[in-house]
Amino acid sequence: MPFDIFAFYRGMHTYVGIDSLALGVTDSAPIFEALAPGFEDGSLKSFPVEASGTFTLEQANDAYRKVLGGSPERLAFVPRRNP
Repeated sequence: MPFDIFAFYRGMHTYVGIDSLALGVTDSAPIFEALAPGFEDGSLKSFPVEASGTFTLEQANDAYRKVLGGSPERLAFVPRRNP
């Protein structure tokens, strides 16, 4: 995702992320487990995701198609919805 590095730098922002393509699931899991308490206590906050961008694991193919289609939306997997 391209962005203006100079505006980012001048704004004194911090970029934090995990390159999930470079790490496998077993390498990523401990990182996510270490981050979980911060989300639970509210010290870490996720970016908002519109309802149209949420998917259950059973809908993973639909989410993948949306990403491949170039969707600008943030997408997230959520626990299975109860009927």
